Amino acid sequence: MIQTWRVTWNKSFYNYKQLIQDFNNGAHSGIIFQSKGKARMVNLPKINDIVYVSCNKLHIMTCTIISNFVDNGNEEHIDSYNIGGSNRPHANNIYLAMKIDIIHDNPDNFPGRQRTWCRI
Repeated sequence: MIQTWRVTWNKSFYNYKQLIQDFNNGAHSGIIFQSKGKARMVNLPKINDIVYVSCNKLHIMTCTIISNFVDNGNEEHIDSYNIGGSNRPHANNIYLAMKIDIIHDNPDNFPGRQRTWCRI
C-alpha cells in the first residue's frame, strides 16, 4: 500500500530555491538523497511512496521514493545545496533516493514539522 509522507527542510540549511531553479533549467537530475534524520521510525517510507516536501512553510515539491534507506557508514553524502561553507553531515549517514515529480511554482502554505519525516 502506497503511503504519503511529509519531509521538512530548513531554509537556513538548504538552498531549495537554487535546487528548484537548477531542476527547472535541466541542470539537476531530479534525484534527491534525503536523510532519515535522528528520529526513531517504526514505520519507514518504501519505494513508490509519495513525499510532499515542505520548506519555508510552503509545499515546494512532490516526489516519489525510488530506493529504500541505505546506511552509508562513515561516508557523508555531498549535497551542493547545503548552506554553510562546508557540507554539513546528514544525521546517521542514512539516506534514501527520491525522484522529483512536481515542482509547485505557486506553492500552497504547508508548515513543516520538527521531525524530518512525518506520515500524512
